[in-house]
This record gives sequence, structure tokens and C-alpha cells, in this order.
Amino acid sequence: LWDKASKNRPNQARLLAKAKGAVVDGITIDMRDQNEYEDEQQSGRKDRNVEEAAITLNYAGTVRNCVVVNACQECVVTPPGSTIENNLFLNAMIFAVKVNSGDAKAITSIVNNTILFTWDNKSPGKGAYRGSAIHLGQVASADIRGNILANNDNNAICTNGALDRTSSTKNVFA
Repeated sequence: LWDKASKNRPNQARLLAKAKGAVVDGITIDMRDQNEYEDEQQSGRKDRNVEEAAITLNYAGTVRNCVVVNACQECVVTPPGSTIENNLFLNAMIFAVKVNSGDAKAITSIVNNTILFTWDNKSPGKGAYRGSAIHLGQVASADIRGNILANNDNNAICTNGALDRTSSTKNVFA
């Protein structure tokens, strides 16, 4: 756990994979102690952007069977072509899954995840990109299938690019 009395705040993802084809399988990350809260009961986060994701893949890889709770920002940040499957992402700030722009031919597979409570600390409920379960960059396509996407401040899926190579099927939105 991060020591709040320390002068140095973490400045990278809790798990940073710099290898090609990395597989992250079956870990649990709770970033609660890294966040700053309004009071001792932790009833609300302070309006401070912490820039770390829980898991970042520098190259396409796989994140499966993981639980990420209370992410400072995103639960997973990945380039196109990755597989994100069978995870529980809960209480993320900004996005739960962020697919950056990259290889226009690569399709990211986002399948059978449960993504609940993504927050927008600036404009909740006003349709901004923040507070979205899944965010696709301008040059990012995905197969989004069989997910539960619920209680997001703004959008279940937010994309800045063309949709000709993105599909969304058999998802539950609430």
C-alpha cells in the first residue's frame, strides 16, 4: 500500500507491462488508499486528478479474470489488439477501460466484463467523455460483447473514431 505520509506519490500504473503479449490473469487491485477523500468515512473523493491507471499495457496483451476497485483513473489502459475479458471493474474515475489510438487494423476484444460505477469528477450526467465504462481512441476498434455496463456517470461506451470496425452485441446497459 502507498504510504500517505510519503513525500512521493506514485506516478505510474500499479501494474505496468512493457513486454509484448503480456498476460495479466487473476489479480486484484484496490487503489482505495491511494485516493484522497473528503472525510474519514471516505464518503466522496476530493477534486484532485490522480493520473495513474491500475493496469497499463504498453503493447497488445491480455487482461482476464481480474478485479480492479477504486482506480485513481482508469482500471486498464491498453493499445488496440488487446483482449480484456471476464473482469470486474468497480468505482473507476474517468474510464474503466481505455483503448488508446494505434494500429488501425487491430481489433480489441472486450468480452464478458462487469463494469460498474465510472465517475466524472467535473461534469457528471452531462454527456462528457469522462465517466464512461469504455473509451476508444480515434484509431481504435473493438468487439464489445457480453458485458454488463451499469451506473456510469455519462456513457457506457465512448468513441472518438469511426465505427466501421467496432461492434457492440449482447451487452447489458443500466
